[in-house]
Amino acid sequence: MIRGMTTETTRRPWWIVNAIFDPDGGGADFSYTEGLAARGHPELHIWARPTDGLDPGEDWHFSQRDTCVLLNDLAWRLLDGTLRVGDRWEETYDGGLVTVRFEVGEPVEAASVEAFGARDAPVLPVRWSLDRPPVAPPRALAAAQRVALRSEYDELCALLPPGGVAPPGWALPGRFSAGPRQPYGPRHTMVLARAAQLFSGDVSFWYRLMMSAMLQHQQAPAGHAIAVAHAAARGAGRRDALVRLEEAVHRLRTDLGLTWAVDEVGAALRALLGPVVDEELREAWLDAAGASIESCLLVEAVADEVPDQALTLGQGAVRSSLTTDGRAPGPEWLAPQGVLDRVRALMVRLGSETMVDHARQWDRQVGTEAVQVLGGRTMLGSSHGPTVQLEVDGVTVFGPRKLVREQRRLQAVLQCWVNDLTAVVVHRSVLSDEVVEEFCRACGLPAWLSRELATGCD
Repeated sequence: MIRGMTTETTRRPWWIVNAIFDPDGGGADFSYTEGLAARGHPELHIWARPTDGLDPGEDWHFSQRDTCVLLNDLAWRLLDGTLRVGDRWEETYDGGLVTVRFEVGEPVEAASVEAFGARDAPVLPVRWSLDRPPVAPPRALAAAQRVALRSEYDELCALLPPGGVAPPGWALPGRFSAGPRQPYGPRHTMVLARAAQLFSGDVSFWYRLMMSAMLQHQQAPAGHAIAVAHAAARGAGRRDALVRLEEAVHRLRTDLGLTWAVDEVGAALRALLGPVVDEELREAWLDAAGASIESCLLVEAVADEVPDQALTLGQGAVRSSLTTDGRAPGPEWLAPQGVLDRVRALMVRLGSETMVDHARQWDRQVGTEAVQVLGGRTMLGSSHGPTVQLEVDGVTVFGPRKLVREQRRLQAVLQCWVNDLTAVVVHRSVLSDEVVEEFCRACGLPAWLSRELATGCD
C-alpha cells in the first residue's frame, strides 16, 4: 500500500493506492485506488502488464511505483473532470523506444478485477497495450561502425594496466572481433574491456565508485538505463546477447567483494563505513555498486543504439569514478555547445584567481543538498563544463603559474566547480531555488552572477 506518490506538487491526495504483488511471479501484479468513492467518484485500476494488443509484455511491465504514479495522476484528472470513460492517449518510455497506449474502460465491479478494498464502488479499468521494436535477428555492424568500435576498443585497452586478472569468463579475448554472434553481441570485446577496467581498479577507485553508486541510487537509480538497453537490444538483434550478459553480470554481482578484488573492495568499505561494519549496511553499499556496474556493462553492449541520456545515466557512476580530475568521461557528458560557450564567457568575466577562490569555498561543502544534487546531475547527464586547461579568449583559465604548482588536486577542485556551475545553467529550469541559492552562497559568488543563475542565463 503506497500513499500519495504522484507528480502533483501543489495538492495532496486523500486516497491510497493499493499495490498488489503476484507472489507466484506470473505477472499478475496490479494496483488500484481506494478512497475516491468516498467523494462520489469511481475507483481506478491498472494491471502491471498489458491488457490489450499483441505483445503480452512477458519481459516488460510497470513497477509498483509506476502504477502508483499513473493512478495518482489519473485520479487528479478524474477529479478535475478531464478524464472520462473511453479516453485514449499514449506515452513513450525507455528513451522513446517503447510506446504504451492507454484507454479508460467502462466501469466494472470491484471483485472482477480483485480490487476488494473498493468494496461496492464502481471501478474504472485503465487498459493498455505495448508497442515496441520487434525482436530482430543478430546482424553485423556496418563497415564504418566496425572501424569506430575498433578505435574505441584500442583506446580503452591502452588504458588498462598489463597483467590484469579477471574472474572466470571475463578475460579479454586474444584478438578483437565485431562478430554479431558473439556471446554479448558485436560489442562483446568492448564489454569485456570495460569490465577489465573494474577488475584493475585500486582501493581509491572502489571508494569513488561506491560513493558515486550510492549517490545514483539515491537520485536516479540505473533501472531506467537498463530498461532502455533492453528495448534497444530488441531492434538491434541483441536481445538474447543482452539476456546472457545480464545473467553473467548477476553472477558477477554475487561475487562482488567475495571472490575478486576482495582487498580493494573491503578496504574501500572500511574507509567509508569504519572498521566495524554492520552487515546490512555493507550489503547496501555493495548492492548500489553492483547496480551501477550492471547498468554500465549492459549499456556498453548497446552503446551504439541508445540515446546519450541512457548512456550517461547507465555508465556515469562507473566511468566518472575512473577519473580523478573531474573531466568528462566522454563527449556524451559535455553540456550542449551553447551552454559551454555561455559558461566560458562567465569564466572570463570572473577571472582565474577569483574562480579558484570560489572553487575552494565550494570544495569545503560536504554532504549538502546542493552538493548532492549538482554532483548527481553532472555525473549522470550531459552537464560537464569546459576543461579548465583550455584558454578562453586568450585568458588562461587555470590561472597564474604559482597556482598550477599547487598539485593536481587544485585542478580537480576547479574542474568540479566549473562542472557544477555548468549543471546549474543546464538544469536551472528544474532545480529548486534553494539548491541554486545554496550554491551561490556557499561559493561566495558575486551578486551579478548570483542574479544570473537565479533567473537563468538566457
